[in-house]
Amino acid sequence: MNAIQPGLIRTAMTEKMRPEVWEQRLTEIPMGRAREVEDVAGVAVFLASALSGS
Repeated sequence: MNAIQPGLIRTAMTEKMRPEVWEQRLTEIPMGRAREVEDVAGVAVFLASALSGS
């Protein structure tokens, strides 16, 4: 089974978070940045392809 659990993603909904809440969430991420929708889409396409071996 493949699963995607990207965490905080920059979207129209998360852009409405209060700035202090956004900054707090970023401190919880080792890379120090939110993911973009394109990042998650690329992983989903890969996992759905024959290249993933599934």
